[in-house]
Amino acid sequence: MSAFAASEKQINLLHSLQSRSLETASAEEIKVLNEINMITNRDNQDFEELTSKVDIYKIALFISQDCNFNCVYCYGAEEGSPVGGTYGKRGHMSAITARSAIDWLITASGELDTIAIGFFGGEPLLNFQGMQDIVEYANKQANKHDKKIKYSITTNASLLDEDKIHFLKDNDVHVTVSMDGGRRIQDSQRPLPNGRGTYELIEPKVKALLKEIPETVCRGTVFNDADVFQAEQDLSKLGFKQVYLTVASPSLLKQPEKEINTSSKVEEGLHRFHYSMQKAKDEAYQILKAIKSRDSLQLNQLIVNGAWARKIIRYSEQFVQQQKTHFPCGAGRHYVGVSASGDIYPCHRFVGAESTKIGSIFKGELNRSKYHQTTLHKDNGNNCSSCFAKYVCSGGCHHDNMGATGDVHGPDPEMCDLIREVVEVSALISIKLTNQDKEYLESNKFYQPYNCPLDIF
Repeated sequence: MSAFAASEKQINLLHSLQSRSLETASAEEIKVLNEINMITNRDNQDFEELTSKVDIYKIALFISQDCNFNCVYCYGAEEGSPVGGTYGKRGHMSAITARSAIDWLITASGELDTIAIGFFGGEPLLNFQGMQDIVEYANKQANKHDKKIKYSITTNASLLDEDKIHFLKDNDVHVTVSMDGGRRIQDSQRPLPNGRGTYELIEPKVKALLKEIPETVCRGTVFNDADVFQAEQDLSKLGFKQVYLTVASPSLLKQPEKEINTSSKVEEGLHRFHYSMQKAKDEAYQILKAIKSRDSLQLNQLIVNGAWARKIIRYSEQFVQQQKTHFPCGAGRHYVGVSASGDIYPCHRFVGAESTKIGSIFKGELNRSKYHQTTLHKDNGNNCSSCFAKYVCSGGCHHDNMGATGDVHGPDPEMCDLIREVVEVSALISIKLTNQDKEYLESNKFYQPYNCPLDIF
């Protein structure tokens, strides 16, 4: 995947070829196309190998399908439940199920030398003792099978104390805090079951956590009338060096999977993201200016405080490096979610939606062939196969697709429009970079490996 600046002559030729085949092009026209590398050998990547089954080495353990918050947009909440995060069946993961899940993962990971375990919920720290027991058992089993383990946790931070923070630090657990913004946004979107706000409760705990584990990541949700820029700024001021904001998703537990009916407030959050795109071009200009002036401080500030800077830089890198991504994440491929009862789902976001269950840690093979197929070559009505942004978005999040269209391979058209806008801005950045600019970005590690912002690892 590449981006090039084209002359008016080249643009006119490209337009003309939309209505006729390449075979009709003259020698002069072929020469013009070659000038911008528009003619290459078709990608000969072996798609059979690309889409073949891969070993699973990452799991999200739902050690607690219970929560002490009642977030207004929770996709893990059941209809009528007094709390969120129950994912269809309220309770904690038993010691037997937890140990069986570890044994299952070690077997499923095959010859791979590293596995990853994420603690998820609900609120996983409601079962802190279970988490401690799992870490102790997993470490013993990993040593026995000559494997390394990476741990992570996603928490609302409300139950943190000195002992828990030290445990996370001592065991090198990668921490993600779910927090949506300053006091107004946090209290309105992430209240306690009694309706009281949670900002005052978690603010001192977050500060204590950041003091001990400064690399802690924050993941926030855009919902209803939340101000995207204000949320990002408030979270950065609190001390988070990395803030990821994503649009709220419809719950698969509150409505039939086939019903294409997102709530008005989820749609409003998406509209807010569209509104913020009006400022993305200004942000892109500031990014380019900082790169050209080698202003690393300004570039870092844009990445931390800007709504789109991190994504624009990532997408521009894909153009520069001519990278193609065929899958949006590892869901159902090398990563799965395991419920408190031991059922297996494509990822943590699907847990509890019975129709999406792909197996159990206690029996049989997994039914995950659907997730070994790339959306990019599907006839899903959204023209993914002909979309210029397809190798950037890779067809979109499977869970969001299911919530929006009822099909894991069917992207939300409105989200498609948004992604295309971001990709266009990123492509413009990439064609304005000199070789020296690219070397600067690589040597200062502004170009780095990227993970999905919803990835719990």
